[in-house]
Amino acid sequence: MRSPKRSKGRAISTGPSRRLGVAGLLADEGKVLRDMRDRLVTDGASPQGAATALAGWFGGQLASAIASEWLVSGVGPVVDPRHVRWTVHPDLWVDGVDLGASRNVASEHRVVVSAMVEAVDPIIEACARLARVGRPGLWNEVGDGFAYPSVFDPPVRVTRAHLEAVEALLSVPGHPWRARPSMRMEGDALDGHVVLRKGGCCLAFTGSYPQPTAPDDDERAYAEAFPARADDPDYCVTCPRRTFADCAARQRWWRARDGASRSDGGSLGPSAEVGHPAG
Repeated sequence: MRSPKRSKGRAISTGPSRRLGVAGLLADEGKVLRDMRDRLVTDGASPQGAATALAGWFGGQLASAIASEWLVSGVGPVVDPRHVRWTVHPDLWVDGVDLGASRNVASEHRVVVSAMVEAVDPIIEACARLARVGRPGLWNEVGDGFAYPSVFDPPVRVTRAHLEAVEALLSVPGHPWRARPSMRMEGDALDGHVVLRKGGCCLAFTGSYPQPTAPDDDERAYAEAFPARADDPDYCVTCPRRTFADCAARQRWWRARDGASRSDGGSLGPSAEVGHPAG
């Protein structure tokens, strides 16, 4: 989740989207990934932030899809790298992921996570070549993806048992992410929600984004609720560079703000990049 100043999206094209698997993303020395990085840099991201965003878009979205199915059914899909497909929008962002029609499911966390890591590893390696950014930071974006379905428009009413299942996925021995997200239930059983502090940093604050000439109501209200100096880094509201208490306060604010106009409790604020669940 970004702060409002980076929430304004790019122009939306009308051309067709592409469904690409691992091989398609890596073809021609990773041309699709290079084009996506260049577009993000044109939009204002730093090269490091762009490469990290791609790790989140591809690896993080796959982890989110797996966690979402686990929340609903109590088992996870064992993905086959040959069949996973990401939808790449003509404006060069990821618009979804298809786990593939032919896949098994398992209740053993290790089996599910190992298959996901196998599918994502070549993409993370390619992202690491796009900019001077370390692989641990890229993998942290993948691990954070497991937490998102519990926070952003969850498919079920999330309970502590659900969070324990997500923690188990994140804790599989040998996992490649060095930092893990922190999640906490708030509220009661009927009206509970989850607040999140990511394990990894998306590095969006290292970019230089166009500033809005006329802040909208949300932007003005957010700035009044959380005053910042002009030189303060523009960290996301889930950023590990913030304290957990600060992340939680900002997420509560967005939940209350969005909930005033939505019956589902709100989305916890805008995202900087279309198609990216959080950062």
